Amino acid sequence: MLGRSGWVKQWRKEQDSAIWRMPPHYYKIWSWLKMNVEYTTGTLTTTTSHIADQISWADRNREVILARSSVRRVLQWLKEEGMVLLKVLGGRNAQYYEITLCNWGTYQSWEEGGLNARTTQEQRKDSDLKEPRESSSIEEGPPENGSAKKQKRPVYNPDNPHHQFITDLCKFFYGLEGKIPPDSKAGRSAIMNEIRLILQKDMTNTPEANQARLRSIVEFAASDPFWACKVISLAELRKCRTGAPMKWQNIEAQMKPATNMTGLEGIKALQ
Repeated sequence: MLGRSGWVKQWRKEQDSAIWRMPPHYYKIWSWLKMNVEYTTGTLTTTTSHIADQISWADRNREVILARSSVRRVLQWLKEEGMVLLKVLGGRNAQYYEITLCNWGTYQSWEEGGLNARTTQEQRKDSDLKEPRESSSIEEGPPENGSAKKQKRPVYNPDNPHHQFITDLCKFFYGLEGKIPPDSKAGRSAIMNEIRLILQKDMTNTPEANQARLRSIVEFAASDPFWACKVISLAELRKCRTGAPMKWQNIEAQMKPATNMTGLEGIKALQ
């Protein structure tokens, strides 16, 4: 699952749509999908059982979890309404879905939303978007030649010593079946910067050792039946809940479980 930070746009006109008149769990699944798809692509790979677990609720101190068949019915309804595209992956006994939200780029674009710059800035400020680690957002440089207009500067610098490795890793990963590469230059830059942060900030060994370590993690995640459907974008590797290990650390912990250690202790022993 993606981290809990950040936000997505919520449209008021959803109150006039068909899903608003459906049973409550339809809208809850729809909302969960919007909050957990890859932001640059609007796509998520998951299972019906995972969705059921994530949208469970409490009723009189009892946890209620939807049947997988109920989740499938909701997904099929969303498909018939033109809200999602569904692609069934895996075998009969290990089936999972690649779900893509239709028109995702349009609905999440500030330009298409018709919001003026003032409203955009206010909503971004209210959202408290700062990450607990180094940011991957676009920074603004100082004005040049006395111009009042600030020049935008991408945070990813292709001159960094890991650039060739990062490029090769992206080519390997996004060349695999079921992986969806970013569809914009900003998206590619953000993903490459996340990989750079793993190599230069999260890992503390030599550059060559860090590269080999990350390559083995990505190769394992791509070949492991469980992680293959959990990691469909390299941008997800640094995602985590507050106080929890990052996804790449969880993957590595499963590759080489530390003896007599569990949870955070086992992961820290691998660093």
